[in-house]
Parts: sequence; C-alpha cells; structure tokens
Amino acid sequence: MASPRAISATSAPAWAALLLFAGLAHAGDAPNLVANGSFEREGRAPGTPEAWAAAGGRSVEQALLLDTGPDGGKCAKLVVSAFAGDTPDAHAMVCQVGTVGVRAGQWYCLRFQARGEGIRTGSVEVALSDMRGWENAGLADAFPVTRQWE
Repeated sequence: MASPRAISATSAPAWAALLLFAGLAHAGDAPNLVANGSFEREGRAPGTPEAWAAAGGRSVEQALLLDTGPDGGKCAKLVVSAFAGDTPDAHAMVCQVGTVGVRAGQWYCLRFQARGEGIRTGSVEVALSDMRGWENAGLADAFPVTRQWE
C-alpha cells in the first residue's frame, strides 16, 4: 500500500500542512526501498519520524512531525509556518538523503497517500533527484492535494 518518499511542496502560504503515507519498491514483489516507510519508528527528537527530514531555504519555517495516517497508523506531517523567497531553495520538502538507491534501467513502483491544506498552488511535487547536481533521477511529477486522503 504505502511507504515514504521524497516530496516537495513548492509553493506554500503562511501556513500549510502536508501529510504523507507512502512507499517505493522495485517493480514486482520486492521489499520497500524507503527507510521507515510506514513512519512507525520515531526519530531522536520526540514526535518526529526516523530517517526523514524537512529541508528548504532559511526563508521557510517548517517542522516535520508524526501524525495519524489514513488507516489509523502513523504518517509524516509537514507544517510550514512561514514561506517567503523566490530562490531555488525557497521550498518546503520532506526527504530522505542518501537512503534510497536506484539503478538506471530498472522499474520501480511508488505508492503513497497524501492530503494537504493551505497549499497555495493546490499541488505538490514528488521527485527522485541526484543531489550532486540536483538532476532528475527518473521521477519528477506534480499532483493535486485536497483535505481528503488520496
């Protein structure tokens, strides 16, 4: 069903929240490649998901927290309390860095559920990026979010 993945909310208002329940697996019946895809393990800081981080420029005030997901289990909740700027790092992002490894020519299946509120554009982006040059590593797409889990 769902496990984690990197997601980027590219345009947020003064307050926005995005909740995630997601996963990435090699096509077929392979195991989930995302660390703590169910968000069940708590990080070192109480109330945060292990293996996940929030990232973005200094003009973005954000916090990544654990919350209740669509099935009553855990999910990640990204709360953005301030958003400003027009530079490439002016984004709110939930990510895993150096955790998910993929190989060229392989097919992968990404499954997740998301919901959000207060997101100015009404959509968010999901991407798999090579951080050495922030190059597309085979996944870059946007999808709409609503207040309902989808």
